[in-house]
Amino acid sequence: MMGAMDLQQTSRRRRSSLYLQPSSEFGAISASSAPPRLNPELIDAALVRLPWEVEEEDDTSHALDEDLDLISGERWFNTRQILTRLWVLPRDMSNGSWEAYADAANRGEDAMLTNVPQLLRLSPDEVEASAKTVLKELQLPPALLRREPALLTVPPERLVGGFDAIVQLETEKEDSSDVVLAARKVCRDEQGLLLKAATA
Repeated sequence: MMGAMDLQQTSRRRRSSLYLQPSSEFGAISASSAPPRLNPELIDAALVRLPWEVEEEDDTSHALDEDLDLISGERWFNTRQILTRLWVLPRDMSNGSWEAYADAANRGEDAMLTNVPQLLRLSPDEVEASAKTVLKELQLPPALLRREPALLTVPPERLVGGFDAIVQLETEKEDSSDVVLAARKVCRDEQGLLLKAATA
C-alpha cells in the first residue's frame, strides 16, 4: 500500500512550472482577466488519488474529472485565499488580484503544489476543515502546514485520531508531565510524524 513516504518521494520527483506560460521572473503567467490555466502535467498529478483516498475507497468524495474550476485554477485560487487568511500562506502573497496570484507562483504556493498537487483538486471547504483542525483543534502552528502541506489533504477525523495516538505514546513515557504539550512538541520537531500517525 502506498503510504505518506511514497507520496513525499513521488512529489519530490515532480518539478514542473505551475502555469502554462511562465514568465522569466516569476515562473508564472502574465495577469489577465481570467484565472490562469494550470500546467497540464500538474493537473494530471492532481488527479492521482491520495493513499488514504484509495484506502477508504470513496469514489464520491473527490471527483477525478478535469472540470473547469480545476483546469482554470479557480478552485485553487479559492483554497489559496483561505490558506492566506489562516497564515498558512503569507498574507502578502495575495492582494485579491490575479497579478499577485501569478507573481507568487514560484514562492510558497508553487512549493506547496509541487509537493501536493492534489490541493488543486480538493474542495476549498475540505482543505479549510483540515487546516483548522491542525491549527485550532490540535493547536499546532501554521509553519507545520507550510512544511508538511500533505496534512491539508488529510480528513479532520484522521488528523485527530493520529494526534490522539501520539498523545497515547507520550503518556507511556515517564518524563511526560503534560502529554498534550509533549505531543504538540514532537509533532513540531519530528517531520512527518503527524502525517504518518494520521494515515497509518
